[in-house]
Amino acid sequence: MLLLDVDGLKQINDTLGHLAGDRALIAIADALRGRLREGDVAARIGGDEYVVLLPHTDRRQAQQLADEIRRTIETQAIDVDAGMRQLGVSIGAAEINQRFHDIASALAEADHAMYGEKRQRVRGATTSATRSAMTSGGIASTSTINDATDA
Repeated sequence: MLLLDVDGLKQINDTLGHLAGDRALIAIADALRGRLREGDVAARIGGDEYVVLLPHTDRRQAQQLADEIRRTIETQAIDVDAGMRQLGVSIGAAEINQRFHDIASALAEADHAMYGEKRQRVRGATTSATRSAMTSGGIASTSTINDATDA
């Protein structure tokens, strides 16, 4: 499971209006639709948050998909009435397994990981990729791939 938080959407809504925000949401949906595989499910669960369910997906595949989604969103210019804008995205991941055996606990773990990444991004420490460090019980945290090694 991936949890995405779109960076900059609130600012677009607040400064350019909700019509511009709606255009940004459509662009995010298009980006997700273009990267997801058959059987994957994406849903907007809040103002600027999306969840992506990735059945039958291992760690490497989830990490690769998260990186592809990030690149797509961050390199795409969104046409809002006031000109072109770019958005960022923070992504957290969790695996539904023995430790996180239901959606609610996995979502809470993905949320924790996403906000950890967001804090790093705010500090300017991120690259364009996310690494999910797994423990035997599930994904422990996310961090950026500067010198990523497997946990």
